[in-house]
Amino acid sequence: MSIIDARKKGKFNSLFDFISRIDQGSINKRGLESLIAAGAYDSLKPSSLNINQWRAKLYAGIETALTYGQRVWSDNLRGQNALFGDVSSDENIADGHLPDVPAWTQAEVSRQEKAAVGFYLSVHPLDDFKAVLSDLKIMNIADYGEIKTGDNIVLAGIVSGTQIKYSKKGNRFCILRLEDQSGGVKCLAWADAFAKYTEYLKDDELLIVGGKVESTEGQEITLILNEVKRIADAVPLKAREVSISLPFNIFDEFYFEELLALLSKNQGKCEVLLNFLTDDNVFLKMRSQPLRIQGSSNLEKELKGKGCSVNWIL
Repeated sequence: MSIIDARKKGKFNSLFDFISRIDQGSINKRGLESLIAAGAYDSLKPSSLNINQWRAKLYAGIETALTYGQRVWSDNLRGQNALFGDVSSDENIADGHLPDVPAWTQAEVSRQEKAAVGFYLSVHPLDDFKAVLSDLKIMNIADYGEIKTGDNIVLAGIVSGTQIKYSKKGNRFCILRLEDQSGGVKCLAWADAFAKYTEYLKDDELLIVGGKVESTEGQEITLILNEVKRIADAVPLKAREVSISLPFNIFDEFYFEELLALLSKNQGKCEVLLNFLTDDNVFLKMRSQPLRIQGSSNLEKELKGKGCSVNWIL
């Protein structure tokens, strides 16, 4: 009610204006975090910022805003309205009083939205992988239609609600929920699978999982996991070829030695094609016949760290 009553007196024009006009004690830090994550202040965003930058700045400015609001209310009670002046008269308060911090990643925006309201508001974390999942012919959970006990299926989704438990024999196993844009399913990794895939079975991981459907009449379907991998690794792991474009004008023996050492650490069956420009401005494509690598998101990250662009070919 405090927010509604304050809003009747005029639009809020900044986080600081909002805090200074609502009754003290009507909202706390946790409440502000949820409002920011849910996009309640997005309409106040300066045109120079995107949503990811704006929410990160608001989130980082919560403590300052709460302290400011307490001081304004305290001074108002003492009749010292002029000490801080009219908050709404400062056109720059929506940006100038907020700290400069790195923008949230889209994954962080999605995670914060899910924590605040229970679902994703802007984009789903899987949206960036639509083309990948389509190439791999992985369907949404809802697209399977009727799923029967004993079916072997492959799903992709984001992990939530991870619980580590112990069997009567003292073996660790894991229960989790895997969700995509269409729904969710309960998953269970028994001791062997859990031991093998422990590093992947964590909240907010984006995974492709395979397993056998198990269910009890009247209860939710459970997928018994036997294979798990990160979505980011799915294409590199299956790629038959990788095209690596080196930075322009890189024709240095030491650079090539480092690159070869990096690729040689990750041996597999994927062919390697190197693209680079020589000192004579000749563009070369070189296929490394003896070298075969095993693709991964970590290898891609290391290659990009050396200035390369990477294209995996299925």
